[in-house]
Amino acid sequence: MDYMKKIIEQAAEKKGGKAALAEYLGISRTSIADVIAGKRGLPPIAQDKLEILMNLDGGSLRALSEIITETKPLSRAHWISKLKELDKKLDNIFQTEIKIPRYTKKIRKTEGDN
Repeated sequence: MDYMKKIIEQAAEKKGGKAALAEYLGISRTSIADVIAGKRGLPPIAQDKLEILMNLDGGSLRALSEIITETKPLSRAHWISKLKELDKKLDNIFQTEIKIPRYTKKIRKTEGDN
């Protein structure tokens, strides 16, 4: 579930590269690399710009950014539960607009299934 990395990579492609994306978001290229590596989250203004660029619901990236940086277990649990709420929305976006392939679950046939 490495959504932030996938979103950043797709946004960079849309903007013509990571340097162009960093300029658009108002952050450094190093910051983009750190976000992709999971070392830091995006600042709120960059989150808003990226949500607009990628047609994401407001607040989607906040949960992703907070999970990366949050160290307090209770706060982290809050953001993880928020991400689970967003998970279905993000999966739908990846399936349609961003076109990230999904893993399929193998379904076992039970007796009586054809």
